[in-house]
Amino acid sequence: MKAPKRLKRLTFNQLDHWFETADPIPPIQSLSTMDGFLAGVIAGPEPIPPEVWMRRIIGDHENHAFIGTKTQAVIDTIIARYDEISTGLAKSHREYGPFFLKTEDGEIIVDEWANGFCTAMRLNMPAWAPIMVTVDDAAPLMAIMMHATTPDGNAALDTGSIGIPEEFIEEAKWLIPEAVVKIRNFFQSLKSNT
Repeated sequence: MKAPKRLKRLTFNQLDHWFETADPIPPIQSLSTMDGFLAGVIAGPEPIPPEVWMRRIIGDHENHAFIGTKTQAVIDTIIARYDEISTGLAKSHREYGPFFLKTEDGEIIVDEWANGFCTAMRLNMPAWAPIMVTVDDAAPLMAIMMHATTPDGNAALDTGSIGIPEEFIEEAKWLIPEAVVKIRNFFQSLKSNT
């Protein structure tokens, strides 16, 4: 009997389609959300084992990730994106490009990406406390949080009550690549000082 061949990785469009059509529905349901989640895992305060973060992305599909199956190709594609993000963040914000949604009119939508990042934070929320001590340290995180929503659809950060102008919120999405690099660097410097 011939051993099954490993399927080649999917394109990112194919991966996005898998998220939209997978049965059962995976915990993360879009490429943009997955991308934000991976960025949060990589930039975050502590290493998270791949078996933990992968299950948070594809759920029970991981149980069927045999060589030669579509799930194996999905996992390989996700790992390749993880490596790409990790490499980009280690270099600079110019090397890291998040996968934001884009409407047919060309409008950039970042809420799904931001929600993915916040989902990664919830894997170990207490470990994120050091970045929230000062306004300067927290500023990069706020650039992300002002675009996120809670699971029930409310704004994660009530920007109106703290006086953030709508124009700034719109412009803040362009700061996200740099913000993720700053978050990663903040936690890397804490690790090197211990």
